Amino acid sequence: MMYRTLLAILALLFLALPAESSEMKERAAGIEATLKVTPEKSMVDLFLKDYSKALRPVKNAKVKAIIKTPDKKTVQKELLGMEMEGVFSYMNSLDLSKKGGYIFDITVDADGVKRGFSFRYENK
Repeated sequence: MMYRTLLAILALLFLALPAESSEMKERAAGIEATLKVTPEKSMVDLFLKDYSKALRPVKNAKVKAIIKTPDKKTVQKELLGMEMEGVFSYMNSLDLSKKGGYIFDITVDADGVKRGFSFRYENK
């Protein structure tokens, strides 16, 4: 509980700073996933929308990410769901300081159905 509170406070502080971000979209089994990467804030946000429910945000999923970094290391992260300023996303911090390609393999377990999404982000 304390970890989530701390993460929420850090996220609010980071949101107050101006930064550029990159967004990527993918669809699988009735869900649209939008990954937003903000390297200046070391933040990764995943927004999920359910097509069968008029594009409502998915708020009850378990989200895990396996990230391959430019130096070929693998990082595993759980993306925690949280609502800020009326927008719900699954987020976590990630060191994005290395130049090169990051590959995000994300598993979403929502309503008992597992879906996989894959994104590539290039940090120039």
